[in-house]
Amino acid sequence: MNQSKILLFILFFICHLTLANENLRIIGMGGVMIATNASDASIFGNPAGLIDVEGNNLSAGVTLSDFRHVPLSAVPEFQFSEQLELGLSPSITYSRSVQGAGFSIGYLSSLRNKSTFSLENTRSEYLVDEQRFLAKTLSITEYKQLLQSGWYIGYSKKMGQSQFGLRLNQITQHAKRGRVLVGLALDAQHASDINVNDPRALIPAIIDSLDLANLGQYIDQSDEVSQDLEISNFDFDLGYQHYFNIDMMEKRKVLTGLVIRNLLQRKLVAQLPTTIGIGANTKIFQWLTTGLDLWRVPGHRGLDVAFGWELAESWQRGFSGNIALRNGWSRIDGVGIFSFGLSLGLGGSRWEYSMQARFRNQPLAEATHSFASTVRF
Repeated sequence: MNQSKILLFILFFICHLTLANENLRIIGMGGVMIATNASDASIFGNPAGLIDVEGNNLSAGVTLSDFRHVPLSAVPEFQFSEQLELGLSPSITYSRSVQGAGFSIGYLSSLRNKSTFSLENTRSEYLVDEQRFLAKTLSITEYKQLLQSGWYIGYSKKMGQSQFGLRLNQITQHAKRGRVLVGLALDAQHASDINVNDPRALIPAIIDSLDLANLGQYIDQSDEVSQDLEISNFDFDLGYQHYFNIDMMEKRKVLTGLVIRNLLQRKLVAQLPTTIGIGANTKIFQWLTTGLDLWRVPGHRGLDVAFGWELAESWQRGFSGNIALRNGWSRIDGVGIFSFGLSLGLGGSRWEYSMQARFRNQPLAEATHSFASTVRF
């Protein structure tokens, strides 16, 4: 743990940082990443693409996905019930290339959580003989969550018109399921001289009898865990890229690529299958980049397809700045997905936003929203 903190401290104080976030670029372009290289390459794309990193590239971002809040049908025993689903994925990455070789390191965490919260009706009684008031309310939170986190280290090497890459993934998955019971049990006993038939006197007396400065004594909490499993393992990603000159396109270079993910298929709580993808990318103009990826994923219907483009422009007049507009389309397991992204850089700062949403039956609030901010130190 101390070594991790020291590493992050060193990275934050490296100067001359390139301002971009690879993950948001990939999301905004519909998931295109196999042959789409840029100066922001890190741990998310093709490991062979680290050759194109410019300077020291340090970035942090967060992705919010599948946010869903649903009030459940009324049940006589409960005051209300509601269900919440949420996916949250923060990351921090660093990458650099030197003399035909590229390097990246990053930490990525991904939480998928589904919870149901219910509040039972309050049960209360007043014991006249004891001048005592009792009330109890129970809340029940049923949860199911999967936390995946780990370090990712990549290396790439240029060989002529080709470049090869390898990424080592240290992955930890922690699955937990159960329910949390929180009971609020109030117990108040007032003085015997209070007229119990007068609510104007009885209610203040009950409130005054409660020890409001120490509310914890009235709360009882328990966590009934039905599953608590954690597994850590290592896996590899392999990448390859090659440049071709296409005479029919005015000798424009086309970059092609191959990626194999999760090569070892090591045992985890939620198995990560081996996936194979091929892709191609070219710059139609200096300011317009397009890419196409095809993936073979076990269990998916047919091939997964991703297509996207990025329109980028920069300027130096008055002050330095740049802007990029991204758009893409993908079909994952037979489901069509629309993507959009926007990036704005002013001086030494950059802000980025990307969104992915299904074409059908998905409100905008439940789409995948990603944000990133990078500052030059």
